Amino acid sequence: RRQAYHEAGHFLVGYMAGIPVDGYSLEAAETAVRFGEAQRVAEQLDTAACISMAGVAAEVLSCGDARGGLDDLAQLRGLMRAARITRREQQDDRIR
Repeated sequence: RRQAYHEAGHFLVGYMAGIPVDGYSLEAAETAVRFGEAQRVAEQLDTAACISMAGVAAEVLSCGDARGGLDDLAQLRGLMRAARITRREQQDDRIR
């Protein structure tokens, strides 16, 4: 039940942000929401952050606490690192 709320949080926030949902799974082996246009989401860091943390927020709202979300946070940190590198490269290009 907790996993369903968690994934529903990702699903709802992604959908409300206008990101197409390609599919979802609540199977024990693979609990995930798959979004289309993943590259577009990664380019919009604020949208990616909202979608990533929506699962944890849904857990807290429905169950009182969050036990999941570590993978979501790791993915978000990776996107943030990649965005920082890209922005740094863009700034360097402006200087040259």
